Formats: sequence, structure tokens, C-alpha cells
Amino acid sequence: LVCLFILWFFGLYNIVTLVFGIGGAHLMASYIFRPLTEMAVSKCFGKDASENLDKTAFNNPFNFKWIDIGSWAYGYAFAIAWIVVGFSYVQPLNNTYYWIMQDVMCVLYCIYFLTKLELNSAMIPVVTMLMVFVYTIFYAILARDRLLGSSILVDITRNAGTGMWADYCDNYHWDPACLGSQSPLPLLIALPLPRDFRGGFAMIGLGEIIVPGLLISFAARYDAARMLVKKC
Repeated sequence: LVCLFILWFFGLYNIVTLVFGIGGAHLMASYIFRPLTEMAVSKCFGKDASENLDKTAFNNPFNFKWIDIGSWAYGYAFAIAWIVVGFSYVQPLNNTYYWIMQDVMCVLYCIYFLTKLELNSAMIPVVTMLMVFVYTIFYAILARDRLLGSSILVDITRNAGTGMWADYCDNYHWDPACLGSQSPLPLLIALPLPRDFRGGFAMIGLGEIIVPGLLISFAARYDAARMLVKKC
């Protein structure tokens, strides 16, 4: 609740986009470009060339390997291009490259969190889902009607592109001050609605995927453990 309010109050949207892009670059390097590079080099140049990729590059003190540097180069190239597009359009989601790359990085974030957070109790994800339900009701309804006069969830999703500022940017979208003003936070998967004349998007937040996913992944590991016990 506190983090969401600070994000909305100070308008830290650009910082979130930069951090999201940097993290997405590393995830793309780890989950996409590293395995693709190893497979391509092994098939095209043989096993010896693939083994050379695991050697330390330039004898650096951090033990970075050639495969790491190559994967990061690809990941950062795509992520930097995504960030530049995001800061170059009033509504970047109208750009096909932008929303596709955002969805790819969002999926990778979900995979990362669901593989790293191995819970040992079903109580934790259940309680977390109840807390998410409470904060959604609070920010979407109560805070809008009684406390703040606007929905923080809607404002953050639309990057505070509401009211008079949104109307101004709709009419004067060439103004440099409007670039990125209607870009939603990248913490959601967005798909364009092809028959929507308003250019709308179907969106789902990462929290709505990760939090229930924690319960599903726990149940899957629990079932696998029971099967293993039966076989032993």
C-alpha cells in the first residue's frame, strides 16, 4: 500500500520504466539469448566453439564469460530500444515493437519470480491474495470516492494521463512535454483490441499472475513430492 501511494504521489513513472527495462535486459539475456546462442553456435560451429563461449572473457576479475557478454549485448540492445520508444511516443503501446517487448519481459518476470520464490506453505499465497483483494478494494473504490478523489490504480495504469493534461496531449501530441504522458506502467501485460476504434488495450497486472501463480506452483511441487514419496 505504501509503495503504491509513494509511486502515485511522486509520479516516479519514468524511473520504474528504466528499472523495468534494465531488469528485462538481464532476463532476456538469461532466458532467451543465452540458450539460443549456445544452441546456434553448437550447431553451426561445433561443440568446441560452444565450449569456448564458457571461457572467461579478457581475464576479467568478475569471471564474466563470453556467452554472458554476448547475451547481455543482445538483451540490452532490445531493452534500450524499448525504453527509447517508450519515451518517444505519447502512447507507446500504439507501437507494435513496444507492447510485444513489454509483454515478453513481463512473462520473463513472472517466470523468474515463480521459479525463485519456492514457498513451503499454502498459507502464504492465500493470505497474500486476500491482502491484494483488500488493497484493490481500498485504492479502486474507497480511496477514489472518499479520500483522494481519484483511483490510484487507474492513474498509475494510465501513467496519470487523465484530466486536463490528457486532453491537452490528445490535441497537441507533438508537444515534447507530452511524450510518454499516456504510457502505462510496464508492470502489466497489454494486448491491443483490434476492433476498438479508440485504440484500447486489454491489460492484466503482473501481481494478478504472480500471486495466484505462487499457490499453483506450490500445489504442483506438493503433488510432485507426493508422487516421489509413493515411488520411493
